[in-house]
Amino acid sequence: MTAIALALPTGLYMTASSVKFFSFFLQQPPELTVFLAKDIEQSTAHSVQQQISELNSVQSAKLISADEALVDFQQLTGLHTVANYLQENPFSTLVIVQPDKSRASLEAFQELSAKLYQLNYVDLVQFDQEWTAKLFSLRKLASSFGQTTIGLLLIIAVALICFFGRWRVSDRTDEIKLLSLIGANSSFISRPFIYSAAFQAVLIVMITFGLVEGFRVVNQQSVADLVSLYAINSATEGVMWQVWATILAAVLVINVAATKIAVMFSLLKLEKEMLQ
Repeated sequence: MTAIALALPTGLYMTASSVKFFSFFLQQPPELTVFLAKDIEQSTAHSVQQQISELNSVQSAKLISADEALVDFQQLTGLHTVANYLQENPFSTLVIVQPDKSRASLEAFQELSAKLYQLNYVDLVQFDQEWTAKLFSLRKLASSFGQTTIGLLLIIAVALICFFGRWRVSDRTDEIKLLSLIGANSSFISRPFIYSAAFQAVLIVMITFGLVEGFRVVNQQSVADLVSLYAINSATEGVMWQVWATILAAVLVINVAATKIAVMFSLLKLEKEMLQ
């Protein structure tokens, strides 16, 4: 029971740390499209693109000429002869701006948009402000929900560890009473319980490890197939030894401490009964 309760937050943490599929959608900031003046020369357009790419809040800036935009339109629509019926190219030269991920927020997007409008030869800066606001709200909600869920599950796991530690001691009250009557001190009485608690802590972590790794192995191919559909170079990783070492240390300390406290309370209760 304790291992299952511990496996839930551990599995969620491993998934959040190892699988980058959902973070691709939640962390990848939307792009801004900068439309340049219709009659701009290519050399000037390259200069504007260079100015944009040098901004601190910009990760990359890709220049797409009007001719390239027309070719892309023909390929997407299948209208390969449409250029023959046009007196002039209706498309403008544009720059696709990828904002810096570390500064991604709605306010940062609005500030970047204002900076881009101040540049010469910039006619229009376009991005879906409403969709961007929803995206960042979703990111915040997902992060908050994940942290809260993991926190609650950890609290449940700790509560179960403490409960079973108390239950193991209360189940052997007669043994504690007998040892106390023959003059054994609290350290001597606590020792077998502490050894048992340490062994059980290791056993709990081993079972938790088996559950988490089993889930990872069973679902690894499914996750890999899903990730490959979106051309994301990511998959679930194997064992994170530092995490497991931390979990083992935490469970060991909590289980031993809970058992030690339970023994002390049991001894205090026996002393009160004897005084009465």
